[in-house]
Amino acid sequence: MDLLKMPGVVYCEFKKKSYIIRQREKVDSLYYLVSGTCYRTAITEKGDYNKNQLSSE
Repeated sequence: MDLLKMPGVVYCEFKKKSYIIRQREKVDSLYYLVSGTCYRTAITEKGDYNKNQLSSE
């Protein structure tokens, strides 16, 4: 099944270094990485900075 042909699916492209979702932001969408690399970052309650790489490859 082609994901992009499913009802309600919208293809989006994001520029390098742009934010898709910010921490504590309410979301109403699900994002699926088709190609490229993105990073998930979070600041813990203690103030620690965590960064994880997500890749489509």
